Amino acid sequence: MLETISACLSKGDIDKACKMLESYHNTISNKDGGDQILHWAIYQGCLEAVKLLVEKGLYIKGHDPDLDYEPHPALHQAVFNSKPEIVEYLLKKGARVSEKESTRKVGPQMTPIHVLADMKARYYWDEEEKNILNLLIEYGALLESIPIAAAFGTITDVKNLIENGYDIDDFVEYSERTALHIAVIYNNDDLTYFLIKNNADVNFEDGHNCFPLDLCESKTIERMLRTAGGKTYDEFYWWERSL
Repeated sequence: MLETISACLSKGDIDKACKMLESYHNTISNKDGGDQILHWAIYQGCLEAVKLLVEKGLYIKGHDPDLDYEPHPALHQAVFNSKPEIVEYLLKKGARVSEKESTRKVGPQMTPIHVLADMKARYYWDEEEKNILNLLIEYGALLESIPIAAAFGTITDVKNLIENGYDIDDFVEYSERTALHIAVIYNNDDLTYFLIKNNADVNFEDGHNCFPLDLCESKTIERMLRTAGGKTYDEFYWWERSL
């Protein structure tokens, strides 16, 4: 029956899935396939299904200690899918803003606010994401790296992290964009200047083969980057194409 519920949600048949969940009288665990049902419930934005799963015992606080594999935590999924109502519900039910997922190859693993910062670095930034940020901050999320501080904080936040030894060229997965990429994308002249002055790599290549200059739409920022030696991806690798 649980497989059928998952299939219904994956196809968008939400009413049928919720009715089946309501009539299911056993406890639901991640081992039984509850993680897949939860995945599709969040993807479809079905708060009712999420509530039913939690009521039937599904573990949503973070990584389930009973599992020998690590699906993406529920809160991360809700953030990634831009579902503020589900984010709020999960937080009220004990989902942890400090929970980390183990997808990152380099540096600290991703917390929910890290996921959100990566979304902003990839231009996913609207009212839903702003509401999610407010919820994460309300529940204690920290600006825990320089690119996250660049996305959501102030120059003072970035400065404090630099002074405490944080890597100015750290990046957010999955875009692999640094604080400088983020400052350039959002036309933040002051932050761009500050990062360049503190020796941020002006030719850092992100996961989409973009240097900060490739993302630049501001003539003022373009001048700053070029003065510091910034190039576009094509300019930087021109010699490879000439061979």
